[in-house]
Amino acid sequence: MAQKWPRSRYTLTNDNKMVSNEQVKEWLCELISTEGFAYGYLKLTHCLRRKFHLIINKKKVYRRCQGTEHPEAAAEDKAQTPPPAGQEPAHYGFQPALGNRY
Repeated sequence: MAQKWPRSRYTLTNDNKMVSNEQVKEWLCELISTEGFAYGYLKLTHCLRRKFHLIINKKKVYRRCQGTEHPEAAAEDKAQTPPPAGQEPAHYGFQPALGNRY
């Protein structure tokens, strides 16, 4: 049986300082309530890295978003609806204007 690793209780910054996950949650709520209301977890990850200099990956931000009062931020960033049956999207196949297949 594989060993289960304990969940981390902190996140590191670029200068190796420890920040508690509660603080990261507060920063996420702050970002979502101000500029990131339309962001998904991938863009929020980028904002946390850039603004607060955190070493954090998208999976951890996804889990933190699910625990906030804004779970819609944890929704898929690339949610797309499929094309209607029998119809290909415009970017697939032959495009006469380009004269090529891709």
